[in-house]
Amino acid sequence: MADEPDDEPLVADLKAGGNRRAQAVKRLYGELSLPMRAFFRRKGLDDKAAEDLLHETFVHLLRGIGGYRGESPLRAWAWAIARNEMRMYWRAAERREDPEEPETLAMLRVGSDDDSRDAAELIDCVRAALRRFEHQFRDQAQALRLIVQYEWGIAEVAKHLGRTVGATREYLSQARKRLAPFIEPCRGLLEGAAP
Repeated sequence: MADEPDDEPLVADLKAGGNRRAQAVKRLYGELSLPMRAFFRRKGLDDKAAEDLLHETFVHLLRGIGGYRGESPLRAWAWAIARNEMRMYWRAAERREDPEEPETLAMLRVGSDDDSRDAAELIDCVRAALRRFEHQFRDQAQALRLIVQYEWGIAEVAKHLGRTVGATREYLSQARKRLAPFIEPCRGLLEGAAP
């Protein structure tokens, strides 16, 4: 897998304004617009809503770029904005359908405090396992992240990796097999959390 691109020059151009900013936006948009639009469509949005959310994602990215400090890669940050835009879209849609949901229904959705603690413990376990896996198998971890976190399809990952779809499928299969022993210690928490 290719190394992550160096974000510093692109971020500097985005922060600079003027023609440099316009060229940087064009470059980033050219790279992210198709996979983000496809992501929104896979999540059930129609073409217009997907286009609107793509636009909102870039508006928020540009408004927030001044505060971007590089704690995460620029593209990961952009995808986080896209996912947040989608969540806000669906929340707004839910409020339009049922603007006065009874408080008890909202409480039932959240679950009990014990469930929340069990879920938090499971999440912590999985995150630690993923960090260990990524430390040992960086490229495969990044490829799996494209599927899970960014919800890319096999064809999108294949293009990103510069591989055929069949080779990418095999690569991801091998990555999942390598990941399994890292996740195994968390299985007890998952079984303990089941009703």
